[in-house]
Amino acid sequence: MTSPSPKDWWMVPLMPAGVLEQIDVYALQYITSMVYITTNDIVLVHAGMPHVLEHRRCAPAEPEWANFTTHRLRDSVDSATSLEQHARLVTVPAYRAPHLPLSLQEGEILTRPFEPAEPPASRRVDLAPALLPELARVLRAGDPAALSAVLALLDLLARFDGHRRGEVHLSAAQHDRGDLRVGLGAPGVELLGDRADEPTRARVAAALTPGITADGTRVQALIDKREALSSSSGHLARLCLASLEVSPGGFVYEDELLWTEYDPGIEYS
Repeated sequence: MTSPSPKDWWMVPLMPAGVLEQIDVYALQYITSMVYITTNDIVLVHAGMPHVLEHRRCAPAEPEWANFTTHRLRDSVDSATSLEQHARLVTVPAYRAPHLPLSLQEGEILTRPFEPAEPPASRRVDLAPALLPELARVLRAGDPAALSAVLALLDLLARFDGHRRGEVHLSAAQHDRGDLRVGLGAPGVELLGDRADEPTRARVAAALTPGITADGTRVQALIDKREALSSSSGHLARLCLASLEVSPGGFVYEDELLWTEYDPGIEYS
């Protein structure tokens, strides 16, 4: 069997310039024409080496699917619209990908050759130790814009699906559309709107109002995200109460799903 043809992927920026100092992060997205299968990969560049995030929810695509996508949802995952009640991120599993560029311009097209979906064990690394000092620095600084960008990235890493068209839309342009909002401090409670009962609203207010802890090691926030689906005009929206805590030994990002909405939309033909 011959290898699948190279595909044209386009770059989607994930972080505003200057927020992270030692790591660059971008997404690669490919949409198969006619059948509208979206495939997303996250690339983290550290110490001069590109790394591809390993997909917890996905497995390498079978040979018969190789011309459509490089990975598919695992059998244990119900569908691309299923959401877990809780998500937790303490490691960032990735594999070294020296064949990928260190950087790309927004919207730049990358003709990406076929590569085995299952990387050799010798290329696997955990990038959490590299990300820890970045998170700690942003927390200590307390800049709301930088902190919002970091929390949006952690949300993506924790709940990465790999196949929803809108999941990688984290750039400033997408923020302006309202597809992703991060609520910090007491004003962040307003993101709830009418999507929570009074006990939940009170609990969220108690969590958000303190803001960043005095020692600069912990914060809670609301993550309000609407992700466009791949093969239709529909969307999957969710509202999560998230927390980030850092210590010399590592970081813990976790969230609780408070509300979700699935709109199947109109199938593309």
